[in-house]
Amino acid sequence: MFPIALFLFLYVVIAQIVPTYQSVRSAGVILETKGEELEEAKKKLNIVDAFISDIEAHPDEKEFVASFLPNEQKEEIITNDIWQIARDAQVQNGFFELFSLGFSDTGTKKSKSSVRDTKLIEGRVVVSGTYTEIQKFIDQLFRFDRLYAFKAINITKPDVKKGEENIGPQILSGSIAFAFAYAPERKVTETALLGESIDYDLIKTVMNSVASKTPLVSESHQRQDPFLP
Repeated sequence: MFPIALFLFLYVVIAQIVPTYQSVRSAGVILETKGEELEEAKKKLNIVDAFISDIEAHPDEKEFVASFLPNEQKEEIITNDIWQIARDAQVQNGFFELFSLGFSDTGTKKSKSSVRDTKLIEGRVVVSGTYTEIQKFIDQLFRFDRLYAFKAINITKPDVKKGEENIGPQILSGSIAFAFAYAPERKVTETALLGESIDYDLIKTVMNSVASKTPLVSESHQRQDPFLP
């Protein structure tokens, strides 16, 4: 009787642990593709992990992302289906929740202090604005203390001239995805390039929208954001 009870106990415990472990491991596989860039970010920001999100906007997404990486990493990216790994991590024990920011550019030169609109649509945080507005928004998200994973890629065409006026690169299409880990010790960012001007009201608006659907961390783990004034 005792061996049976022990077996059942271990089965239940393992069943709870394995999915979470696999999702962490999946993120780790993706983490390993970042190399020196990630290591530098870790040193500067005391980072423990990183995650490359699923990019849906480009028809040849793996090859497209690989084009941004050193040659020794390209084959690894293309050979291993990291995009499926990212999607798997989303569903395994709910460890990761992924949200996408969809955006497009209007071709205007004007710049505002924040993106025009943020709203939650079927679990997706949709942000609209010009190239400059979106880029600032990305920079702000990189500084948010509880942003647990990030990869952002802009798909652009070269600078466009209107008469003699250069109105800058225009976004053709693109998406930004980010993930929140429930474990508070998994503080993550993916780059050391940090924005200097931080709009915390904007960040909190987006985070509150997401948090209303999915809790980021438990109340017992809430703490003061170190970047706040």
